[in-house]
Amino acid sequence: MFSMAKWMAVLVTPLQIVAGDLHGLNTLEHQPQKVMAMEGPY
Repeated sequence: MFSMAKWMAVLVTPLQIVAGDLHGLNTLEHQPQKVMAMEGPY
């Protein structure tokens, strides 16, 4: 079980990083107010 979990983490982590970056860029392009609220530059 641990070996399978380790390999899944090795394979899925880069995909999660890429997907999160793409979602962030999409949000920045289409909803800049939401990004401003998340970063909090008041």
